[in-house]
Amino acid sequence: MKALQTLSQTKLQQMELVGLSRETVTDIEKSGVELLTTDIPLQRYVKDVKDNVDPFEVATRNPDKDPYTEILQQKDRLRDRAFSRFGRKLHYYEFDEDPAKRAAYNNLFPLWRLHRDIPHLNPKNQTNATDNFLNDSAKEPYASAIVTLTMTPELDGISNTNNGYRASEEDSRALKAVEETSEGKELRRKLQNANKTLFNYIYTLANAYSDNAEWDKLLTAVNVVRKRYHELLSHREGQKGEDDKPKKLIPKTGGNKII
Repeated sequence: MKALQTLSQTKLQQMELVGLSRETVTDIEKSGVELLTTDIPLQRYVKDVKDNVDPFEVATRNPDKDPYTEILQQKDRLRDRAFSRFGRKLHYYEFDEDPAKRAAYNNLFPLWRLHRDIPHLNPKNQTNATDNFLNDSAKEPYASAIVTLTMTPELDGISNTNNGYRASEEDSRALKAVEETSEGKELRRKLQNANKTLFNYIYTLANAYSDNAEWDKLLTAVNVVRKRYHELLSHREGQKGEDDKPKKLIPKTGGNKII
């Protein structure tokens, strides 16, 4: 009995699935077998793959713009301004005539110096870094200094804008998850099913008509493509296995070398 080369379509990345589909259709059509003009189901199954691969590739290459992109950028700017207001007000007290306020400034400035570059971080990293700043500001002597310098409103501004950014970021992730489920996954499912139907049809007919050279030629053509992507997956799994292996430390003068 003739075999169909094993291949798990579900493990292929998006553009790999596109490649598998296009190469399969190309090699089938290049085979030049008469069945392409006489076998109606074969024509339909080849057309189904063609019809499904184009919208899937378009969706993969040109995903819809995230409507939250501009919102996140705006909320990140608001957070940066809140940091700026905090820093400017703090520096106002550096030479204050009130000794208590100068002392509060001296207590609070080391915390500010540690965290003042947060606005220059990647926006996602900035959220966690801001949380750390807020947690530190609740400790002594910083908390008392903030109260003495009446900077609670500025600190609240940082907290509120950070939470606002976080909430929009969570909304953006939720929207993407819905879009992937409702569109991208559905397009992929249709393409995988079209491929599966075509593969199984050729495999079944090649075994049903084992003495027909044309069905054998088509099965060979799809097996060549399937083998190519099977080997791609095997290579990737092998690389992943190597990456997951624990590294050995070999003592060497000047430090340890990881191999």
